[in-house]
Amino acid sequence: MDVSEQEISRLRGRLREDPRSLAFVPLAEALRRRGRSAEALAIVRAGLRHRPDHVAARVVLARLHLDAGARTLALGVLEEVVKADQENVAAGALLGELWIAEGRLREARELLQRLA
Repeated sequence: MDVSEQEISRLRGRLREDPRSLAFVPLAEALRRRGRSAEALAIVRAGLRHRPDHVAARVVLARLHLDAGARTLALGVLEEVVKADQENVAAGALLGELWIAEGRLREARELLQRLA
C-alpha cells in the first residue's frame, strides 16, 4: 500500500510534536517505498536512538540496507532481530531469503519451519 504525501506530512507532524513517537516507523517505511532512502535512513536512525530495541524499526533499517546494497549490514540487523524475537515473521522471512541466496540452506530451512 502506497502512503500519500498527506499521510507522510501527518506522520512528520506527529514526529515533530513528539520525537519519541512511534510514527518514525511508518514514516521511514513510507519514504523507503517512495525511493527516498536517505530521508528514511535518517528518520529510522533517529527513532532508534530513542527506541533501540524496536523490532519493526530494525526490520525497516534492514530493508534500507538491502536497498542500498549493504547486504552484510542487513544480515546483521536481521540476525539480531530474529535472535531477540524468534517469532517475528517479517524479519525471519527476509533473513531466510537472504540465507537461501547465500547457500545457508539448513539454517534457512530451520528458521522458516519454525516460523510456519
